[in-house]
Amino acid sequence: MEGDETREEAALRELAEETGITRVELGPVLWRRQCSFPFAGRRWDQDEWYYLARTASTPRAVPEAMALTELERRSVAGARWWTCQELIRAHETVYPTRLAELLRTLLDEGPPAGPVILDTEIV
Repeated sequence: MEGDETREEAALRELAEETGITRVELGPVLWRRQCSFPFAGRRWDQDEWYYLARTASTPRAVPEAMALTELERRSVAGARWWTCQELIRAHETVYPTRLAELLRTLLDEGPPAGPVILDTEIV
């Protein structure tokens, strides 16, 4: 979050900066997790909130970063949409590590009654 923006405002800003998607209906918080990992020579500690977001943007359109930071430009090789099956079969590490399972549950059962607290991940 930057300045005095709310979590919702931060989610919408990050979505626009990292994918170019700006026309979004932000829904409830689905999942939350704490994580800690080394990256770019330092340790990052994050409190992550995952929102349901609906958009008219087609998943066939390639996400286009609009305002990456210098660090993001150096470390992001590209972006694309993934299906649950692709996430299950992925050789890449995807975080949160249970993302494919979480998405499958979301698609099968709908949003949870309240945010699901995911296991802390420390790398």
